[in-house]
Amino acid sequence: MTAAAAAPLSDNQLLLLARLAQCAPLRYTPAGLAVQDMLLEHASQQFEAGHLRHVTLTLKAVAFGEQAQQLSRLALGTRLRCAGFLAAAYRGKGVVFHLQHFEPIDH
Repeated sequence: MTAAAAAPLSDNQLLLLARLAQCAPLRYTPAGLAVQDMLLEHASQQFEAGHLRHVTLTLKAVAFGEQAQQLSRLALGTRLRCAGFLAAAYRGKGVVFHLQHFEPIDH
């Protein structure tokens, strides 16, 4: 049995290569958990309906705990390989990418 078969993917999982475009100051919840709010920018080319399409987007994102602390130390413009899930933004206005894992990438 493969690892993928042993641990099926969630119905809400996002993998994204993006650039760290903005970071709010690191903040803490009342319970003391670190929170990093940020904006990520993505640009790529994708095939859709047999045609090449240029895709660009800016996405609100958030990380908690150790991930938040690590992200707060990165320079703006750092390229990241991100994994996480989407959730409704505060008061249901839009979506937020909740980063569960990330790694800086070169190039």
